[in-house]
This record gives sequence, structure tokens and C-alpha cells, in this order.
Amino acid sequence: MQVDEAAEADVQKANADIAMAQERLQSTLADFEENLFDERARLDQECGSLVQERIKVERRRDQ
Repeated sequence: MQVDEAAEADVQKANADIAMAQERLQSTLADFEENLFDERARLDQECGSLVQERIKVERRRDQ
């Protein structure tokens, strides 16, 4: 009987550890997605600036 109780306690502890690990994983994933979104926005802005610069250079060249 004590073996069963000890095994059940081990299973409950393992389940709690898994739940905590899943929460940390979800938090890490959310942080990653936010950083990825921010980086994409930064790169989109940088690309837009480079396109504008290219247009200016082409206009000067064509004059």
C-alpha cells in the first residue's frame, strides 16, 4: 500500500513538473513571437527606407 501511495505521489509530482514546464514553454514561445513580430516590423521599415533611398538615387541619376 505504501508503495502505491509513493508511486502516486511521484506521478503527481511529475505531472506538476510537466505543467510548470509547459507554462514556461508557452511563455517563452509568446516572447519569441513578440520579438519576431517586432523584428519583422523593424525590417519592413528599414526596407521601406532603402526603397525610398533607391528611388532618390535613381531620380538623381536620371536627371
